[in-house]
Amino acid sequence: MATTDACHNCGTTLTGRWCHACGQDSALALRPFRAMLVEFSDAVLGWETRAGRTLRALCFEPGRLTVEFAAGHRAGWLHPLRLYLGVSVVALTVFGLTSDAIVAHYAEAIGPNTELAQFGKLMLLISTAMFLLLPAHAATYALAFRGARRFYFEHLVLVLHATSFIFIAQALASLLQYLWLLLDAPYGFLIATRLTAHLAVVTYGWLAVRRVYGFGPWQTLARLSVAVALFLPMAVAAVWLLLRLRT
Repeated sequence: MATTDACHNCGTTLTGRWCHACGQDSALALRPFRAMLVEFSDAVLGWETRAGRTLRALCFEPGRLTVEFAAGHRAGWLHPLRLYLGVSVVALTVFGLTSDAIVAHYAEAIGPNTELAQFGKLMLLISTAMFLLLPAHAATYALAFRGARRFYFEHLVLVLHATSFIFIAQALASLLQYLWLLLDAPYGFLIATRLTAHLAVVTYGWLAVRRVYGFGPWQTLARLSVAVALFLPMAVAAVWLLLRLRT
């Protein structure tokens, strides 16, 4: 609702909150702190009632959010970039809080110098590398799925959604592994939990790509394999570079 009858910026008579002439928000600048905080959080993250349905669709309907976005059905969902940023912040926080305990347990069980023992810390580097390589990642899909008649931005949206799911799956796995540590569960529980997360990511990726591009199951698998083969060397190089910068 408008808080004044005329726009403060250009003086145009208002028929709603936003001025149709200059686009300025008619809401007064001086408001209670709580109202400003709520508006700021929504402007940055878009966490309203859309959050729950967006996360449900992201986790349980692979590819739907990308299809909806491409079709122009966007008002009812979190923007892909806002979703990605919100999920990545939470996931990185989880990795940071749980990685030391998980790494210590792996080190005790299988030795401190193994890649598996350093998985928690590697997840932080991998997450950073994936963020830096988002444009390149989308480009690999554009190459692998040529003929699908999709714009580059649609490939990028799919990557944002798929990466958001990867973060959620791996963060949940880290939390569950941490719970196993607190319960002193057998070592196999930790391995099974992480392997399940990996399997979920692979299955999700195949289902999402098939839904978005509309190819058959085997053609989807072949083209997705090409995209992975193109992206994997870049991801490995980026993680290696980040490791070198840390030392």
